[in-house]
Amino acid sequence: MVALKPCRECGKEVSTEAPSCPQCGVPDPTGAKAKSGTCLGCGKEISIQPDADCPHCGVKKPLTPFETSSHREERQRSSQASSRTVGKGTTKKEASPAAKGCVGCLTVFVGLAVIGMLMPGGGTSNSNPGDRSSMAHIQCQNFVRDRLRAPSTADFPLLDREVRREASDTYFVISYVDAQNGFGATIRNNYNCRVRFRGGEAADQRNWELVDMLIQ
Repeated sequence: MVALKPCRECGKEVSTEAPSCPQCGVPDPTGAKAKSGTCLGCGKEISIQPDADCPHCGVKKPLTPFETSSHREERQRSSQASSRTVGKGTTKKEASPAAKGCVGCLTVFVGLAVIGMLMPGGGTSNSNPGDRSSMAHIQCQNFVRDRLRAPSTADFPLLDREVRREASDTYFVISYVDAQNGFGATIRNNYNCRVRFRGGEAADQRNWELVDMLIQ
């Protein structure tokens, strides 16, 4: 009587003498025959019973298992899943909300700066092109320096001043100067100066008229 055992692949009853399963086609379906092939560990030709170790290198399950259609489909699905995982891992990261906020602030700042430069007077210190207050202050310093005992020691403040435009070309300046007196001592002299621009090059002192001056 022929012995029957379940196929190691599909589980159907099959003869132990069958070289392959009539249902799924797997060779040696009951595992009764010895397997032969090349060991995956050492590469030598071996013939061993199922689930036995390689007699040469001792690697477990040394032979490549029989690949049925179900095995092949499962391997393809695993390969596709691995590919999707790798693809997701290499996806370009999106900028964080903080980085987006910094870029937005910088864009607004640059835009405001450009608008300021394009507005009338945006690139000059005076909104009125005819206002020569800064030059009037410089010319008053020149007139005051000419009247000091030691002009080379004159030290004028950079910002501590008041300039009033009284008419289209007349300016009144209030400030001070530190300079040495006749005894070599440095003292502070407060002054007010009124000058009038007569036209021409504003940087030329000869084009300015000293109207009056008081040094204390």
